Amino acid sequence: MNTSSSENRKSSTSITDTNMPKSQDEVTTDVVRTGLKTMVSVSESLMQLLSYMEHKCGLTGRLSDFCERLDAALPQMRISFSHSGSCHWLSAEQHAKLYLIVYYLLTGAMAKKAHYALVVLTCTESSVTLALDTDISLYDLIKTDEDQDLQKAIAHIRSIHGRLKGFGLKDGVQRLTVRVEGQV
Repeated sequence: MNTSSSENRKSSTSITDTNMPKSQDEVTTDVVRTGLKTMVSVSESLMQLLSYMEHKCGLTGRLSDFCERLDAALPQMRISFSHSGSCHWLSAEQHAKLYLIVYYLLTGAMAKKAHYALVVLTCTESSVTLALDTDISLYDLIKTDEDQDLQKAIAHIRSIHGRLKGFGLKDGVQRLTVRVEGQV
C-alpha cells in the first residue's frame, strides 16, 4: 500500500480577522478555501473534498453554516486534514456521507470550543478509517441528545454501516474513529 500525507499549512491568524460573507448566495468553495487557509491549518485534501462535494451535491447552505461556525470558534482553533490511500471503491453516496461526517464532527468540535482538531482519513482497498483528535471529549457527548451536530454525524455513520469508537490518548488528546468496510 502506497501511502502519502500532505504537509499541513499552519497559520496563527485569528478567525475573527477574516471577512467571510454570511449570505448563502455569496459563499462558494473558493471563499471557504481562502478563509480556511487564512484561518486554520489545512491541507489540499480537505479542499479537494470540499470542492468535490460542492460540485456533486450543491452544499452551498452547509458551507455558509460552516463559515459562520468557524467565525464563532476560538481564535486559537486549528484544523489539520491528512489523507492517504485511494477511496475509489466508495460509492457517490458514501463519499457524500463521509463529507457530512467530517463536517458535523468538525462543527461539533468547534461548538464545544475545541482548540484544535486533527482529521486523518486513511483509505485501503477494503476499508476507510476516519480519525478525529481533539482536546475535548466528543464521544462522551454522543450518549446525550444535547449535541445535534454529533447526533447527525452518528446518523450518517450508521447509514453507511460504520463503526464508531472513542478513547483517550496521552496528554489529554481524545480520539474518535469511524471505520467503514468495503468490498475486497
